[in-house]
Amino acid sequence: MDEPSMTSSPTAAPGPPTPPVPLAELLAREDLGLRRIAGPADADLLWVHTSEMAD
Repeated sequence: MDEPSMTSSPTAAPGPPTPPVPLAELLAREDLGLRRIAGPADADLLWVHTSEMAD
């Protein structure tokens, strides 16, 4: 018995569900309680990891 061919064109990965927000904006919000803990302050950021766990 022949199975149908599974030829589908690759699709681009979907983008994030919300638009990107500059890190400086997030760090400026006192209600978030965020702080930068590593790296020079003027470095370009390629990605950021956050955690909801207590330090």
